[in-house]
Amino acid sequence: MNPEQPAFDINYILQQTKDKFGSEVTNSAVSNLVQKGLLEQYVDENGNFRFALTEEGEKVADFLESNPEMLLDDNDEKYEKD
Repeated sequence: MNPEQPAFDINYILQQTKDKFGSEVTNSAVSNLVQKGLLEQYVDENGNFRFALTEEGEKVADFLESNPEMLLDDNDEKYEKD
């Protein structure tokens, strides 16, 4: 993990995505990103779970920033909310 890179809070992600899909989908997505080596999970000095991009995650993020059309959802799939 890059110590200069800001971490993000899973609770913030859950709050921001709650109108799109439920927390189970978000938690599963974050878990999959950790398993794929794109995110690293750690515990901060306050005992809170945090996540940061790995080197590979930074490469993917850079690619997506340069190619935002890759994020478009063409199938208009609906997700079940909590």
